[in-house]
Amino acid sequence: MNNLPSMPQLGIYVSKIDPTLCITVTAVDIVDDSPDDELFYLVRWIEGEDESDMSAMEFELDPAEWKAFVESEQLVFERDPYIDSVPENSNLAKIRDLLMKTKQNDRS
Repeated sequence: MNNLPSMPQLGIYVSKIDPTLCITVTAVDIVDDSPDDELFYLVRWIEGEDESDMSAMEFELDPAEWKAFVESEQLVFERDPYIDSVPENSNLAKIRDLLMKTKQNDRS
């Protein structure tokens, strides 16, 4: 497989051109990984960061649509929302906080 489209990560993406645009990729389902070097998947996402919001409309995009959406909105992966649920004062929380601080400093 030499021409695989990059599959998105589950988590939160923020637009570089409009920081108020924030989406959460909730699932990436591989539909077809046939031997003809084509990987086909569907990306499901919602607007905002609250995956438990039952009123949030869910969208679904194929690889070409996802790539076009990412490029047009200049979306960048921000973080995995599950890392936010790490117990405070744990070693993992300290690492998370250090990484977030470094990321914020890079934006300055």
